[in-house]
Amino acid sequence: MLDPVPNPPVSASTCRWIALLLVLAACAKRDEAWLAELSDPDPFVRALAAIALCEQSPERASSAVPVLLDTIDRSELRLRPKAAAALARVGGHVVDALVRSLVRDELMTAERREAVLAALVAAGPAAIPALRTVFSHPDPAVRDAAGEALRRIENNPR
Repeated sequence: MLDPVPNPPVSASTCRWIALLLVLAACAKRDEAWLAELSDPDPFVRALAAIALCEQSPERASSAVPVLLDTIDRSELRLRPKAAAALARVGGHVVDALVRSLVRDELMTAERREAVLAALVAAGPAAIPALRTVFSHPDPAVRDAAGEALRRIENNPR
């Protein structure tokens, strides 16, 4: 008689992905519940709430932007790609918050900057007026980032 093959252990990251998929698939919570969880002390819960809110109600996701940006900078959560995708999904609804982030965050990580630029590109022509206002900013790096976003929008086939 053969011994049964033991089940391999499930990693913590696999458990987190399963939890994320279950949360997003269920989406049984109302927007208010997701909004409330954006203030949860656990950064993983906050990240899941922000991603779920963007999926469920992108037009109400402006308060999720800071959580998504924080999640992008927290590699230990292993949600960077999901947070960046959620940010891009709601880009057209949060253009002003994205441009403010580009202008005010002087110590922005490369990952965060790339996610903000990708979200502005996803917003498309709706982002152009807000980006044009940045060209009077005193910091050349900020002006360069706005120019890069405009260039990407122009080169992005819709």
